Amino acid sequence: MDWQHGFSLQPININTQILPGYEMVLTVTPDTSGEQTIICNEFCGIGHHNMVGKIYVTEGGQ
Repeated sequence: MDWQHGFSLQPININTQILPGYEMVLTVTPDTSGEQTIICNEFCGIGHHNMVGKIYVTEGGQ
């Protein structure tokens, strides 16, 4: 059984709720290269603190 999650993309401050059974589509067009952090910002259970990720943006889209 899945739970509600939160999707937070920093430092550009995108936050949305992710609900089980629904598809969420976000379109992001970065204007700078670098590293962006993704975290689950809605407590979702015992593994919540491990729900993190990174997006790496490079110049020229490579």
